[in-house]
Amino acid sequence: MDVLVSRGVPESQRANFVKVLERMIAREQDEEQLSPEAAFLSVGIAVLGFDKSEGFLTDGPKDYGLDFVTVTSESCTIFQSKSVNFSGGIDIGFQIAPSYLDDVRQIKEVLTNLDNIPLDCNKQVSAALVALKNEIARQSLQQVVAKEDRDTISYSISVMLLVMGEKFTPQAKTEFTMLENAEFRYADVTINITVMPIFLDDLLEEIWSQRNDDWKDRKGTKKDKVVLNVVGDVIKDAKSAIFYAKAYDFVEAFDSLGYQIFEPNVRSEIKSSKVNQAIRDTVSTRVGRRDFRHLNNGITVVCDGYSPRGPKDAPTAFEIRKPGVVNGLQTVKSMHDAFRKLKHEEQLDFRDHCLVLCRLHQPDSVKRIEDLIKATNNQNPMKPRNLKSNDPEQRAFETLFAEQGWFYERKEGSWNAFVSDARGWKSLGGKKPDFFKTRSNGFRKIDNAEIAQNWLAFIGFSTEAINEKRAIFAEDHLYSLIFLRRTVKHGFDYDFKLTKESSVFSEARERSPDPGAMLIAHLVREVADRLAPSRKENRDRAIKNLGLGSRSRDEQDRELDVDPGYQKGKMLRGMLTLFVEFVGFVMYRSLGDRVHERISNLRNTPSMKSIFENLDFDPLVQRYSTRNFDKSDLIIVLFAAFEHCVGALYENSSWLRGYNDAPVKNKYIYSVQTRRQVLEELLELDKRFGRTEWVRDWADGFNEKKGVFNQIVSVL
Repeated sequence: MDVLVSRGVPESQRANFVKVLERMIAREQDEEQLSPEAAFLSVGIAVLGFDKSEGFLTDGPKDYGLDFVTVTSESCTIFQSKSVNFSGGIDIGFQIAPSYLDDVRQIKEVLTNLDNIPLDCNKQVSAALVALKNEIARQSLQQVVAKEDRDTISYSISVMLLVMGEKFTPQAKTEFTMLENAEFRYADVTINITVMPIFLDDLLEEIWSQRNDDWKDRKGTKKDKVVLNVVGDVIKDAKSAIFYAKAYDFVEAFDSLGYQIFEPNVRSEIKSSKVNQAIRDTVSTRVGRRDFRHLNNGITVVCDGYSPRGPKDAPTAFEIRKPGVVNGLQTVKSMHDAFRKLKHEEQLDFRDHCLVLCRLHQPDSVKRIEDLIKATNNQNPMKPRNLKSNDPEQRAFETLFAEQGWFYERKEGSWNAFVSDARGWKSLGGKKPDFFKTRSNGFRKIDNAEIAQNWLAFIGFSTEAINEKRAIFAEDHLYSLIFLRRTVKHGFDYDFKLTKESSVFSEARERSPDPGAMLIAHLVREVADRLAPSRKENRDRAIKNLGLGSRSRDEQDRELDVDPGYQKGKMLRGMLTLFVEFVGFVMYRSLGDRVHERISNLRNTPSMKSIFENLDFDPLVQRYSTRNFDKSDLIIVLFAAFEHCVGALYENSSWLRGYNDAPVKNKYIYSVQTRRQVLEELLELDKRFGRTEWVRDWADGFNEKKGVFNQIVSVL
């Protein structure tokens, strides 16, 4: 029997990718103030190519097993998430018991009774089920209008069972087999339900595919060539070729190399869409596979070069060096996903009969690859960040950050591309990867999406930094504020309003921010991440302090819910980006119109110097944990002041009541009310230092200079 594409995370990298997943979940908890279970669901949704904002987040009380639902005209996808206690780390070998299938049974019960939506279900579940009913009814009505055979109408529902485990127990596997598929009729439409388990390895493999950008296959072997077999004639000139290729060759290339085959200039988040679903539906049938070459727009590939095989005038294949799909990444991914679900005999049919039009271009076949990208991408939108990557200011920042000793990743995958071939980076003046190396063998590199987010928070707009990350490169007013202007005041002085009519835009100077200042904003966020106790550290410390080690988890939770120390630590962990805004406010208030020129001087203070030069956070963490404050070590002193201001919020009964009642804690933390109160508490602190000494182990410099802002000026 033929063996087709293999799968699985490289075993040598499996443990590393488990750590990556753990960090992704932890970051989601911190930024969105979610429970571990909700964070796992959120990460799973994103990793598998769905957007929470484009569906119904139904998870919660009375959700009847539905955690997230998307409804399109072609299909419906339902997520049911099951995680386990992973506070001590993910258990790779955990096996899923039969009880984990109870919610799947409940989901199927609800779906097969769509005319009897449970009266006590939550609002999101009700809205999702109503949307599903309406879409099925619409499909039925359209077929009636078209006078087509009603018996041929079908609608697909996929239930994704997202589980934090390796596999089912034998009993659970037996029970799952009976739940795996179902079919019923509703509104004269045949409804097909498919339940698909998504185990840990499935998530890890998708993460590996997205992050594998070092031209290595699943075995870790260096591989930068793929072969595309030709079917029929070839139209070609010196640097380009157009032909029908076997779709399976692209499936195999993606399975082997992951997202590496997508040109870094345009690499995009591959989200679920109607176009993708249509591709999957088409290649899932034998008739569709034979018609696919006529129905699809084709795939455009750029490469470092190619070698034809076979006769010169009639090549039978092309061996391609470092291929980059610039149009058709959605097609490749959708074909790949559909192929995996086919039975073996259908996979063989796919291999032999599914063709796709390929446009192949060698270097310099067009003057500007960006023009080729924009001209050929018309089905699914490209990520705005990558379409901006070659704009003049982004190229300039790449050069300016290199002068600071940092590699600026202006597009996805650029660091790995630079490591592979530094000669192509003229903007870096001949610098090699080792130029950016630290003493600890790390590398000083910064992602422009992250630096944009942190700079936006630093200048006073942390809410937008948290909630509008995707709009930064898509909305011109945000992009220009971050990369092309210097704001003259902090967001606090604009009442945190960032509408297009806000005077923040008209008052800002038309000059790009100082790269050193932007870098400080990013490193401040990293400092907060190191100094704020992790959720596990905060919990373990509180349990030890309260003597709860021998108590059950439920008993511990009840005690922790009313413990001020634990709750303050929990709040602090959710305010990391708020600390960036806090430091930005201090800098603007202290330095006035000199702020942009002086911010970068922070890199010369004791803690920041080792971080800026060598990414060494240990001295800072050590000094903070031992309360060893140097008056000129501004960042750890400011974090201590921030921790005090956050504690003052907790002591404010009115604010605490609102926080406890808030359905979404993250939104309350990043509300204008909370942000203003934090900074007003800081202003009150400044007045206290001006009136008299206020004894705190971190406040010596503020006492001596009679104020927070006076001390900042004296140091910077």
